Amino acid sequence: MDIFDCICYNATRFYSVYQVNALSTQFAGLKTIKEIIKEFGIQPTKALGQNFLLDGAIPDRMVLHAGNLSGKTIIEVGPGPGILTRSLLASQAKKVIAIEMDERCLRALTPLQEMAPDRLQLLQNDALRIDWGNLIADKYSVIANLPYNIATPLLINWMAQGRIEQIIVMIQKEVAQRFCATPSDDGYGRLSVLTQSRWHAEILFDVAPEEFFPPPKVNSSVIRFAPCANPLDDITYKKLEKVCTIAFAHRRKMVRAALKKIFPEAELTLTEIGARPDSRAEQLTLAQYISLARMLK
Repeated sequence: MDIFDCICYNATRFYSVYQVNALSTQFAGLKTIKEIIKEFGIQPTKALGQNFLLDGAIPDRMVLHAGNLSGKTIIEVGPGPGILTRSLLASQAKKVIAIEMDERCLRALTPLQEMAPDRLQLLQNDALRIDWGNLIADKYSVIANLPYNIATPLLINWMAQGRIEQIIVMIQKEVAQRFCATPSDDGYGRLSVLTQSRWHAEILFDVAPEEFFPPPKVNSSVIRFAPCANPLDDITYKKLEKVCTIAFAHRRKMVRAALKKIFPEAELTLTEIGARPDSRAEQLTLAQYISLARMLK
């Protein structure tokens, strides 16, 4: 790296750090998350999948990756004591709808609501039971530190919605890798194919266990989902679900045996989509799975 590159690198790094700090300092007068946890007696509950972030720089990074949120509506699931909620409100988002089951956490979020009464809406509800199609009429984004135990079903539900502009969430690293996996990756499977047929998935950064209270037993990743420019239509998507379910039922065997249930001449069909007849399910590409779905009658 020459001197010019060093100057550019350091300037960019300083600007990024300044942006992150600019979010956190707007709530410098509030108690720390540790103090709030103690004041409201919020002992993390395993049944609710509660692991609370303590460092405000991490949620600030999540929000900055979302771009300009001015005038936007944001859904946050599982805000806990509100460390990410602070960053979302500091972003100048038009409205933040925070959905929380734990009454202790809702009480802890009251000071934030008093600071932004027109911008922060608190809902006590189970995110798995919400009718997302009727919750809000306008387009919205999802930015959340999701409880591990409900992350996958929530994301699958959100990906079926038509009004979501982007999703940025922190989830278990292994699950994030499955969403982004490509052929021959260990995590490549039905979830990878179905997700990528409609969404672009990208892991933004990883978060170590020691950043949480209590520390989880796994690593975490922040992942961003953005709608594809030409997402798969509903009819073909339903066919793709069927193809993937059958193909990945016995992922370590040659896929032609499984596909014979829906394609009698499976070897010929695989050749037609440009795949080897002895391919395994994890070796077929997204485009090849979509071709199979379109061939299915």
